[in-house]
Amino acid sequence: MRPAPQTAMGRPPLGAQPASISQGEGDDEGHRADPQLPAGIWTAPFLEQGDAGPGPAVPEDFLDKLRLTCKKANVRVGALLNGSCQVESFADGVVTLGFFRSFHKENVEAPENRQLVEEMASRLLGQRVTLQCVMTERRSPPPRANGGHLLRAAQEMGARPLRSGQIATPPGQG
Repeated sequence: MRPAPQTAMGRPPLGAQPASISQGEGDDEGHRADPQLPAGIWTAPFLEQGDAGPGPAVPEDFLDKLRLTCKKANVRVGALLNGSCQVESFADGVVTLGFFRSFHKENVEAPENRQLVEEMASRLLGQRVTLQCVMTERRSPPPRANGGHLLRAAQEMGARPLRSGQIATPPGQG
């Protein structure tokens, strides 16, 4: 098998099938494992160049995956995306990241950093995207109806919520 052509970043061009993955390998929805991304991260189904349309909505964990993939290629770029921004929108091939501080926005907009972020976002979303950076206010996370991840973990280990005024007793003593 002939190796895939490489871009300036040392990766196959967008839409090229990585040499180590056979055609059709992936899940039922067309997602494929990409050996250049951290383990467990799947790319979106690739669209052929020239396909039109805004594409799929950005997955909830997109920003985390984007940060991890950028961190693998350049630790500084990964750090710039760590808790410093949020996805504002994704439409017509444009991913808009809203930054909370101008330092992070300006550094991500530097040409070499922008190129890396755009390339990794394109791989994750399965289509060529352009990055737009804006300043924004941090959105507060939605309230947790079920108490959050710590409560769920405790319940998975057998913990049970107490009613108001009830006193907890150790197992076998009550």
